[in-house]
Amino acid sequence: MRDLYEKFLDGAVPAAEWCARQIYWRLPFLQQVSANKRRKKHTKPIDKFLTESQLRDALNLVGFAQRSPITMVHSSTTHWQLKKDENSEPMSPLKTSVRTLEILMEINEEHGGTLVMPATPVFKTPYSPFVSIKGNKEVYDPLRTPTKRGLINEFFRQQPGVKRSLHPLSTVACVGPLADRLLEGNLGGEKPFAHGLTSAYYRIYKENGMIMSLGTSLDHYMTIGHVAEDICPNVFPDSFYRDFPFMLVTENGFEDRTVKQRHPAANRCMSERALVRFLRRKGLLHKVAYDNVPFDWAMAGPLIDALLEFRNQRKTFPYFFLSLMTPCR
Repeated sequence: MRDLYEKFLDGAVPAAEWCARQIYWRLPFLQQVSANKRRKKHTKPIDKFLTESQLRDALNLVGFAQRSPITMVHSSTTHWQLKKDENSEPMSPLKTSVRTLEILMEINEEHGGTLVMPATPVFKTPYSPFVSIKGNKEVYDPLRTPTKRGLINEFFRQQPGVKRSLHPLSTVACVGPLADRLLEGNLGGEKPFAHGLTSAYYRIYKENGMIMSLGTSLDHYMTIGHVAEDICPNVFPDSFYRDFPFMLVTENGFEDRTVKQRHPAANRCMSERALVRFLRRKGLLHKVAYDNVPFDWAMAGPLIDALLEFRNQRKTFPYFFLSLMTPCR
């Protein structure tokens, strides 16, 4: 009976999610309602606090910088704040971000690890299935272009010794002994996909890096999962990707470059909840909370191996009827 129930969910959840996403992305007023709801949610008083010693305990609990020589951290300080000690006043969001980053870098250095954080640039062109990028050329300066991945990540990319990938999509910043290996030649290859064979994400997978979240759920930050798609030839047709032209700022001047971008229509159709459910059922996504502050984690090696095995069975966390999205190129 349970097997039948699981099979029903495996079929029903992706289909229901696909339908919901189709409706959401076709009706702008729903997107506005969702944005307003998120803003109101963020204005609620913060009631989750960690002291500096508790933050260190939580990081040790999940094995930060200890399970692998590489740790990628997805972070948010929207719903919690840091305290100096139990009796002190909460730090501001700015100070919380700065002090949290300092603690992360201290622990990482103690263990001789390589710390990685997403540093996706802020671009002017909306990431939408219905907005064409033809004629647009974004400017990407690895040293100066800000990231949209939060305060901790923005401060991290500006730290001395931190290096940032030259690929403008799913960009990462990193520091540590393996930083150069992760970033070398990210724009190389015939098709330089954001999560392909030359990407930092693929190399994190090969090194069995640890992926963790701090202050947010890892459910919505499973970017590493795209490796299983971008490294598999013929899994998806070329229409899943589009050319993304940009101007790269280097120490020698400006360079016109083009990379392959996963089309927003593909990402907007993906069954994220089904993917997370699959990973949790396999025991690959670990949900941890310390005083109600999330510290989720997963190991990139077995995670991607499981997804590759799934792909080899000619399955996918489905991208149904993409032609119905009528996307702009």
